[in-house]
Amino acid sequence: MRNSLIIALVFGALVAPPVLKANITYEVNLTVGAGSMTGSITTDGTIGALGTGDIVGWNLTLNDGTSIADLTTSNSVTNVIGTDLTGSLSAILFNFSAGDESQFVFYNQTSEPNYGTVCIEAGNNCGATSLTSSCTTSTRTAATLPLT
Repeated sequence: MRNSLIIALVFGALVAPPVLKANITYEVNLTVGAGSMTGSITTDGTIGALGTGDIVGWNLTLNDGTSIADLTTSNSVTNVIGTDLTGSLSAILFNFSAGDESQFVFYNQTSEPNYGTVCIEAGNNCGATSLTSSCTTSTRTAATLPLT
């Protein structure tokens, strides 16, 4: 009887349907120097370290105090390098103090190069000079996360 129960439990675990996770949408309201990034970022519901594939949607408005750019899933791309970006049920977080090469980048691929780019990074390796960028040491430390 006991062996039958163990076999049934193991079989049930092997054929049970996977647990589906629901997307999580985070509201974004970041001030970076004189500029800002507002809008939303949607993940696939992953809790913990996030990679590029976990970011499933975004609608962001970048403002450098002079110009405004809108980044959406249809006109831009994102890239996550490293493990400093994490998600929880209530916040998306970036570990600025890691000091490694991690980055969380959005950039518009339909306009001129680097137009409408935001780069959140732990080191100082983005090197961008774009419409709205948090790539320099001074703006990187001015940005406050969580992004919610």
